[in-house]
Amino acid sequence: MWHLVGFTLVFGRTWLGVIGNFDHILMLGVPYDDCAKQAPHIPAALYAFFQMMFASITPLLMTGAFVERLKFKA
Repeated sequence: MWHLVGFTLVFGRTWLGVIGNFDHILMLGVPYDDCAKQAPHIPAALYAFFQMMFASITPLLMTGAFVERLKFKA
């Protein structure tokens, strides 16, 4: 989901300053050999994969915190 629409909604040009547009849907047009303005020293595609790591780990952390507080009765 991150590569389909997540990256473009987060890092695309903003629409009314709220959410990004669909310029880079399916990661089309994201340069693999040029830097992005958010990360001026690494390629834009590598930065997208780096951000995807956090997007995929966050729900697991939230689920773990929720399950830790549950009480299972036998």
